[in-house]
Amino acid sequence: MEKQIGEIRDRIERMEGQHRRIKNQVTFASIGLELTEESQAPFTTVRRRLRTAFTEGHRAAATSAIAIAFATLRYGPTVVVYSLLLLPLLIAFYRRFRLTRTTMA
Repeated sequence: MEKQIGEIRDRIERMEGQHRRIKNQVTFASIGLELTEESQAPFTTVRRRLRTAFTEGHRAAATSAIAIAFATLRYGPTVVVYSLLLLPLLIAFYRRFRLTRTTMA
């Protein structure tokens, strides 16, 4: 009897664990939605096509600029820290290379 109760408790604990995992997945789930405007006129004028191209180009440039800014903010501090850590090694290498070059001349 106790063995069956233990098995049932194990099943309940596994189910509760699965329930918590699924609940967390639902909590952190996100939905991406992108809406685009479709052209209404089947025959578009050159002016409309140029305006659309300009607008899309401007939007793409802004998106690229924002992506570059975020990449700089994300990786910039790391690059600075590694550069500062490697700077003494580069200076020592440069001095050694310069000394060997001047003694050879």
